[in-house]
Amino acid sequence: FGLNDEFISAPRIDNLYSVFASVEAFLELTQKGSDSADISILSVFDHEEIGSQTYVGADSNFGPAVYKRIVTALTPDAPSDIFETIIARSLLVSADMAHALHPNFQGNHQQNHRPIMNKGPVLKVNCNGRYTTDGVSGAVIKSVAKRHDVPLQEFIVHNESPCGSTIGPLLASKLGCLSVDIGAPQLG
Repeated sequence: FGLNDEFISAPRIDNLYSVFASVEAFLELTQKGSDSADISILSVFDHEEIGSQTYVGADSNFGPAVYKRIVTALTPDAPSDIFETIIARSLLVSADMAHALHPNFQGNHQQNHRPIMNKGPVLKVNCNGRYTTDGVSGAVIKSVAKRHDVPLQEFIVHNESPCGSTIGPLLASKLGCLSVDIGAPQLG
């Protein structure tokens, strides 16, 4: 919809957009081939919009248990703490959408943190831990974006506004790994 059909309106676009972009990136990575010994995993969870506290949701033990079984199967002769060692040097990227600057509610965003649609992905920060980006994970993503000439916007929730969350904090706290929250700006 829109004056020039420039907008997409669909149910569940929040999750579908991130899943589509993640699957496309993962397929591109795997098709390039690599001699790396790193393990790349793409996880897509159900039930995010109802709290993720189902047996297969991001707030369950399902994901971490599957990851551990994968690592154990791929490294049968490794020390017993290999999973923890791998997780300690891993980066969890939680991809969700971000609230773009809405023309009718410009006061809801801090002046220097206003995500604009079609201006690049958003690095999401929240000092209360509702997003997992910190100084280290943010620097990693900024470095990757710079290396690949990807414009990156930063979003920090306005102090007077409540903040939603993502599955990033749920998984990062269960796994004990470095994590970052990113997303594409959308009106919602």
